[in-house]
Amino acid sequence: MTDTEPSSVYPKITAPWSSEQVDALNAFQARTDFHPFTCPNDHHSEAVSLTAHEDGWHCPAEGCTYRQQWAHAFMADRYCGCGSSTPLVSIDQNGRHRHQGYWQPDDEEPGGML
Repeated sequence: MTDTEPSSVYPKITAPWSSEQVDALNAFQARTDFHPFTCPNDHHSEAVSLTAHEDGWHCPAEGCTYRQQWAHAFMADRYCGCGSSTPLVSIDQNGRHRHQGYWQPDDEEPGGML
């Protein structure tokens, strides 16, 4: 596995993404309970969080052309902790996060276990 290939633990989605998915991906990037996708290039030792666009992730650093075409599918789910729902995440024996689904407190919104 290289730095740009996803782990097989999570299902993935690839660009192009809908505007709704882009909004959800960027909201997920802003969360503080998960490490965001970052550019692997050296930007003076600063970790630069990628920004979702319909054609994939872009590094926002001026002059950087880094792109990433995939995301974990749960990141694009607007009900997965990016609003009123709460993600169900466990840690496996190797210290990796495992997305188990999500709990939806409002029956009006789509939700349930994956």
